[in-house]
Amino acid sequence: MKLKPYTTAPLCAAALYFLTLMYGWLTDGADLPSAWRLPLVGIAQTLACLLPAVVWLFVYRDFNARRLRFALPRAVSLGTLALLLACLLLGSALLSLVGKRVGFDTAETSGVSGTANPWLTLFTLCVLPAVCEEFLFRGVLLCAFEVCGTRAAIVGTSMLFAFAHMSLEKFVTYFFCSVILCFAVYVSRSLLAAVLLHAVYNIVSVYSGVYLSGVAAHLESFALLFIVMLLLLLVLTIFALSSASRVYRVYADENLSSDYTPQKLRGAAKLRAGASVYFSLPFLLCALIFAAVVILRMR
Repeated sequence: MKLKPYTTAPLCAAALYFLTLMYGWLTDGADLPSAWRLPLVGIAQTLACLLPAVVWLFVYRDFNARRLRFALPRAVSLGTLALLLACLLLGSALLSLVGKRVGFDTAETSGVSGTANPWLTLFTLCVLPAVCEEFLFRGVLLCAFEVCGTRAAIVGTSMLFAFAHMSLEKFVTYFFCSVILCFAVYVSRSLLAAVLLHAVYNIVSVYSGVYLSGVAAHLESFALLFIVMLLLLLVLTIFALSSASRVYRVYADENLSSDYTPQKLRGAAKLRAGASVYFSLPFLLCALIFAAVVILRMR
């Protein structure tokens, strides 16, 4: 009996976790020249993301470029994408500031090294992860989960994306970012839109991490900043949803198909569909790997 795509798709994420952990284990104790580190990181993250996805697509050949949304974003969605980018940047900054302020997120975020090639750093740390991760998560996984409903697809994809970063402190931040990126794919009908937003987010994160850490540590009126940022995020979210509603009305007027929702799920059927995503053995394996890594790092 052929296994369902939405059941086996989390194996791609599990393979990514395993390959990433293996690379970290092999290189932690290795005395590598500094000039080799960035290229090796780029090669490792490319193989870790693309190899499992390509194997999975070879098995399920009906997932073609059209289903994976390899198309340019529709012009009518550009305004919504700009609002989603603002929500992505502001929301992740707010979550990071809160985490650092309360002492939950203690990880230090360093800036870009001045000794490294800036273009190589930009490509390896910002652009390449956006391309590879979006292809795997918002391309393969999101598409595979859609038969179980878009809500299960977004939540399941976002959980696997957050698991992939192996950080309990930043789990909520990564989950939030993934939800925004999934929405960007749907509203633009393009995977490339998520790649662009992800790349911009990476660039801002890499170059502003130290500044945000300093703000969280020394700002006296943090409560006021939190309220202002939260209100601004709510306003941006309202505008983004309103803009997305107008975009979908245009799609309806153009009679564009919603083939990513093959059936309307209600009641018990929706619960069963969600359970088939969240409680499949491959999905639970991903959760187990994440929990094991987090617990081992706490020791």
